[in-house]
Amino acid sequence: MATPNDMFPRVKNYSIIREIGSGGMSVVFEATDLKLHRTVALKMLHPHLCKDAQAAARFKREALSAARIDHPNVVRVYDYLCDNDAHYIVMEHVPGTDMESVQSGRGKVDGGLVLGVMGEIVCAMAEAHRRGIIHRDIKPANILIHRQGRAMLTDFGLAFHTLDARLTQENAIPGTPVFMSPEQISGKPLAPASDVYSWAVTLYFLICGRLPYVSQAFPDIVPEIQRGAISFDDDAFGALPACYRDCMERCVQFDPADRFAACVD
Repeated sequence: MATPNDMFPRVKNYSIIREIGSGGMSVVFEATDLKLHRTVALKMLHPHLCKDAQAAARFKREALSAARIDHPNVVRVYDYLCDNDAHYIVMEHVPGTDMESVQSGRGKVDGGLVLGVMGEIVCAMAEAHRRGIIHRDIKPANILIHRQGRAMLTDFGLAFHTLDARLTQENAIPGTPVFMSPEQISGKPLAPASDVYSWAVTLYFLICGRLPYVSQAFPDIVPEIQRGAISFDDDAFGALPACYRDCMERCVQFDPADRFAACVD
């Protein structure tokens, strides 16, 4: 009779315990590092993508980008490896939840909780921006909440490093459309100010339970983003202190030059 571990691929020095997440590019397992006797997250590129050079390069880019950042609010990368023609990223295991799950369970999230979480994500983004890294996919699903309460930014698979332009995708618009900045959704060059925009849209979405546009779904929302048609009209947003509202309104200006140029902590 097969044991649970027999159901998963065997990976060098790691024993897989269970699957904990899956997306279009990869699947994430909880695993045990047999050498160091610690729990890790083992992210595996989907087998059908392993022979796709662009997908493999994007996957490795995630490891390279995150490995450049050593910060308590960023999920750490321990290793990148290939085994039996499969690609893996060995990452810090974060026991807890993510803000997408929190929001879907509550609708509107308590403003105090959101401001605390998003303040920590600013610190993570500031460290990335200092190192020349643009995340390009700030959204609730990429914000993990450790069971001890710490917010942690993850998934640097779309990140762009200003010193290594070879790793960017050409002729593509990477990211999650409803959280994109106008320049990102239009396929224009990006700067850290694009992350600033996505951070503000994420904050608004978590507090208000809706996006700051009249339309709420792709593809109807795309024209609104492209022309900068922001709609801040929720009671929850109006209840925030004026300093937060002023900050948010600057973060979502149509022209990146009118936003904060980058995150600073």
